[in-house]
Amino acid sequence: MSKIKVVIPAKINSIRVPKKNIKLLGGKPLVSYMIETCKKVFPSKDIYVYSNSDILKEIANRYEIQFLKESDELASPDTLIDDAIYDVLCRLECDYLIQANPTAPFVSNKQLQEFSDILVSDEYDVLNSVKEIQIECTYRGKPINFNPHSKMISSANLIPVYADVAALYGFKTSICKYNYEKYGYFIYGRKKDKTNSYILDGYSSIDIDTEEDFRLAEHIMNYA
Repeated sequence: MSKIKVVIPAKINSIRVPKKNIKLLGGKPLVSYMIETCKKVFPSKDIYVYSNSDILKEIANRYEIQFLKESDELASPDTLIDDAIYDVLCRLECDYLIQANPTAPFVSNKQLQEFSDILVSDEYDVLNSVKEIQIECTYRGKPINFNPHSKMISSANLIPVYADVAALYGFKTSICKYNYEKYGYFIYGRKKDKTNSYILDGYSSIDIDTEEDFRLAEHIMNYA
């Protein structure tokens, strides 16, 4: 079987929610949920927290997983994910890398396992996670999946639109390193690459970016 590594990127200096990845959710740091999910699927030796924070290093040690030190330069809030994950790809020896973001605390181990199996068995160069939206959608004021000059139809009959969920990304290391070094990007692949999307539904599609998102996650944790 191909060698898979999992990286959990966890910055300490998030902008919209200060220290988001270590903020307590249900009595535990947010990052803990993705770590625990990953440990149910992958060996601890193949799971890495990627950060420049000593606090995140302590959390990784507590869970007996690996810690990969991020440079101060890449730790900037302005760093693009292509740049950070390319750094990881260059430092870890693996055929495939899965980026499991700590901002998606409700992704299940079953979903992570299925995502990993699809990535490897179908030999995708890039696999990303999305959520399905089956309602009238527009882009820059233009309708995407409906005709505004006709009667409304049942949402069940609309063509679904798929929105990216920054929860899981999977990469074939050799292809993505090549793309970055030659073209400067790789997160969604190029037209010639073999790419696909994995649908997350329900609570698993929640990605915490704002204080409102965090409060929603707290409500789910307390009452769902």
